[in-house]
Amino acid sequence: MIKTEIYEEYLMNSYPSPFTLLDAGFILRFGGIEKLTNCVFPLYEKNDKFLTQKIIEIENILESYDLPVLYRLTSSETYQHLDRQLISRNYDRISSSVMMRCLLKGRKDELFRFANFNEIGIYTDQMSDDLLSDYFYLKDFDHQSGNIFTSSMATNPSEKFFLTLIEEKALIGQALCVKQDDVVVILDIVVNQKRRGSGYATRLLLSALTYAIRINAQIVLADVPIKNEPAYYTFTNSNMFEPVYEAYYRKK
Repeated sequence: MIKTEIYEEYLMNSYPSPFTLLDAGFILRFGGIEKLTNCVFPLYEKNDKFLTQKIIEIENILESYDLPVLYRLTSSETYQHLDRQLISRNYDRISSSVMMRCLLKGRKDELFRFANFNEIGIYTDQMSDDLLSDYFYLKDFDHQSGNIFTSSMATNPSEKFFLTLIEEKALIGQALCVKQDDVVVILDIVVNQKRRGSGYATRLLLSALTYAIRINAQIVLADVPIKNEPAYYTFTNSNMFEPVYEAYYRKK
């Protein structure tokens, strides 16, 4: 299995969906509140002569549930044939993201030099109801979205933790992460809307990397939407992350 597929598997496992089906060589995920929890992950051999029939079968399954059909594809030769087939069936490219990677080996001195400054007011703890409540407030989730998110994360066996930034008793922002093996995946960094643009996201990001070293992680991954300019800038400007590959979504 190539690295791209390994990283995609880590990402898929980090964002659990309420419902998952394995059908016709594809993983169908639905019932969540984000793209990664409502999309089709291809697991097929290239030059598959039954590919068109598989696409139709997936459409029939998801449309029977009145669900949109959304594919996540990585920009690699493996999925060119599938991509052409989806285009021929009127699937439009709707968004793109970049898998970013930080290799932590040799970063300890660099990160710990500024650890105290970066971590002032930042508290790290395992996922709990109180921390979820803060996260829902920052994300402006309604009751239904909060319940869907909570039930989805409950199925995730990985270690889940929040880094929460507090200043003068006010909730500034949070980073949500999961740890699988020696890999940490940053699922989200969210800052209070009134406090954005002041470097808080970068502080949370660097603190997440420092904490990842403390819990013996070797790699930190993040799937960053290209059109989310503040998030993309936060990761690319940190000088800690490198782009590994691009992924994109096609929707019928």
